[in-house]
Amino acid sequence: MVSDSSMNTVLAHFYVFEGLDGAGTTTQAERLVSFLRERVDRVDIDREPTPGVIGTHVRDILAGRRAADHHSLALLFAADRREHMFDPESGVLARHEQGTHIVCDRYLPSSLAYQGVTCGFDRVVSFNGDIPVPLHLFFLEVPVSVCLSRLAGRSEREIFEHEAFLQKTLTAYDAALEHIATLGTTVHRLDGTRSVEEVHDDVCSLVR
Repeated sequence: MVSDSSMNTVLAHFYVFEGLDGAGTTTQAERLVSFLRERVDRVDIDREPTPGVIGTHVRDILAGRRAADHHSLALLFAADRREHMFDPESGVLARHEQGTHIVCDRYLPSSLAYQGVTCGFDRVVSFNGDIPVPLHLFFLEVPVSVCLSRLAGRSEREIFEHEAFLQKTLTAYDAALEHIATLGTTVHRLDGTRSVEEVHDDVCSLVR
């Protein structure tokens, strides 16, 4: 099912996980994929930035291997997202129309929150235009201190993974989630400090 809300298409079988770095979005996205594969024929797991040419460039910037000003980075995120969504063969929209369920680790709200802090919320909204949105979005609410504790064991850290910036980003997520809700997405805010199993159970109940 595809429905329209204002200028944005709402994709019924497109599920997105959002949260700060360290919130557990990747783990929960993988768990949902396993759950869906027992119930539907075709399920994909995606993530943003994507592994494509633009997304790889973005990841190099995030890792500190390349430099870019904040506005350029926000535009690169938006370009990667449009390619991810609209590629005529492998894009989310094409696969969704073929009946595939797609679970994505991060999407539009990440840009609205992270790049909204660095170059302005309204500007990031304008960069992303009429991008389709998921029917269901799961936001994992985890305090900055807990996220940083979880990130401490990683061998590679990204440029935004420090306390002051993450605190601003967490606040900015409120506006990001409110915005995507106006486009037709149902936002589920979940306590991400609980066990992986408890959060997953909540996600599955909501998807059912």
